[in-house]
Amino acid sequence: LEEKFRQSGHARPAPGQICAVIEYCYNSGGAQMTTAHDQGRYREEAELVQAFLREYYPGIAVSILAIDFKNRSTTNLRRLGAFEVDARIMIDGEIAEINLWSKLHSKLWPVWPDWHELVKLRLPIFSLVLRPSAVLADGSAVPVSNAEL
Repeated sequence: LEEKFRQSGHARPAPGQICAVIEYCYNSGGAQMTTAHDQGRYREEAELVQAFLREYYPGIAVSILAIDFKNRSTTNLRRLGAFEVDARIMIDGEIAEINLWSKLHSKLWPVWPDWHELVKLRLPIFSLVLRPSAVLADGSAVPVSNAEL
């Protein structure tokens, strides 16, 4: 996981920043042993996931890593059929890692739109809205309009 994020250029997100890496396998050629490998679908799914993540969280850094199955080494084994989506976020100085999808684990592609809800549960987005207020002599607060600022 560390290597994927290092390759993406987003190994250590800034505080509050979310980084995601979509990793998929290509160039399996005739070497496939256990899966029907449609290389075009892997790229298409990666682009769909990237578009969704960017729409859901506009500030996210999303990288797609296409892993060449035939050029893997014994020290860097890539598994046939990989389609992995992982995210990192910096919270209170600590990096939290969240697996958003693993085709290797589930043996399935992300199911749309159900997958959207899964991402929203695993990677919630928070918004903080500040509204200036004036505190009156009696201790009550009165919202201040933009015109009064």
